Amino acid sequence: MDDVKYLFVYGMLKRKHRLNLFLKSGFRFVDEAIIKDSELYNYCGSARLIFGKGEVYGEVYEILKPSRLFLLDKIERNYDRVVSEVKIKDTVDNLRLSKVKVFVYFSKHPELVKEDFKSFKIESGNWKNK
Repeated sequence: MDDVKYLFVYGMLKRKHRLNLFLKSGFRFVDEAIIKDSELYNYCGSARLIFGKGEVYGEVYEILKPSRLFLLDKIERNYDRVVSEVKIKDTVDNLRLSKVKVFVYFSKHPELVKEDFKSFKIESGNWKNK
């Protein structure tokens, strides 16, 4: 896991959302990105990512202070931090997408997310466009 230098966020940690303040210290915004084989749900007002057949839009941040990532683990206690791959714009050629290895938080209980009557799938895969 030492070779993973990036974090993918898809909900309230994204720019223009209130919890993004947490990322102001210890992380640096890189670019927008897409994660495949995932689905995004609104579960009681929070974004929940689960494995699925769609794609989800989010943002990639470079991890500058790994200790902040461990603090984020405590905050995101209902999620599992896993290593995955996202597609991000190439910094040289914005028309080409590059794959980047990232940490991403997936919901610990995807079955609850899908079955709860208060939960609904965000078909666009983009939290800001719920």
